[in-house]
Amino acid sequence: MKEEPYILIIDKEKGAGVKLADFLRSLNYQVDFATSGQEALNLFLASHYEGNIPTEDVEFYFGDIKFDSVHQTLGSRKLSCRECEVLLMLSRSRNNLVDRNLILQNVWRDTSYFAWRSLCVYINHLRKHLKEENCPVQILSSKNKGYKLIDM
Repeated sequence: MKEEPYILIIDKEKGAGVKLADFLRSLNYQVDFATSGQEALNLFLASHYEGNIPTEDVEFYFGDIKFDSVHQTLGSRKLSCRECEVLLMLSRSRNNLVDRNLILQNVWRDTSYFAWRSLCVYINHLRKHLKEENCPVQILSSKNKGYKLIDM
């Protein structure tokens, strides 16, 4: 008998995630459930999932300020999931332009005007966080193209 794949669900608030896990179990999938990124990472590392986690992308340093994508922190500041995902994409391509539509597709799964406006808001939040943490980097905009995280 073929073993069904394992599925790891991460849902901070449990509600919909628990229902999804129960539904998938009813279809004979093997499901684990986590309520935080750290819990999910621990389950992943101690378990049977196929694939890998790019550990080289867990931490980035902007001068003395650490951006930790697993714990979603920038220095002493806690980031939202989307703030973290956007900053992670920019950090991976530091000093290079990241296409706006690529960010929208990967983070929002939507390239509509409304998603684009939402991205603009998140970029402004990140700029504010970087400034408040005294990070020696800034986010530059390239009109209708994308964003670039550069060293100052």
